[in-house]
Amino acid sequence: MLGGRRPLAARELKDLRRRAGLTQTALGSVIGRTKQQIIRYEKGHTLLDMVTSAGILALVSAHLRERLAGVADISAAIGLPPPP
Repeated sequence: MLGGRRPLAARELKDLRRRAGLTQTALGSVIGRTKQQIIRYEKGHTLLDMVTSAGILALVSAHLRERLAGVADISAAIGLPPPP
């Protein structure tokens, strides 16, 4: 389960980043890390701390909400029900 009271695991970070449609470079630039640091996090070579994990979760959540809002707008425009 994501969130909770523990830092993100390497696999969770990679999955979340990909779902949000973010590159390693884009994620790194937003949270003040290099692409190489994101790669180290995703491979499990460097562990994420709670503050960085929380920031990444907030960023990815906001990004996914924006993407879903776009899908809802398109769905409404063509007469489909909005996504859940």
